[in-house]
Amino acid sequence: MEIEIVKITEQNKAQLAHFALSVYIGEKCLFCEREYKTMDDLKDTLWVGQDDDRRLACLGCWQKYGQNG
Repeated sequence: MEIEIVKITEQNKAQLAHFALSVYIGEKCLFCEREYKTMDDLKDTLWVGQDDDRRLACLGCWQKYGQNG
């Protein structure tokens, strides 16, 4: 395995962000358990929870179930 350090530039930052977010494909919403299957599915998500227990949640689920309880 080779490791290469890549400097973030205006030209590559969108691709690097896409790569970083892609590792969350297959995760499920903490509340409704909907599986995020595409990059578009991840657009309206946020991290919820404390420290090591943080998980992704749909923004709508968070607004409905999480932020008040």
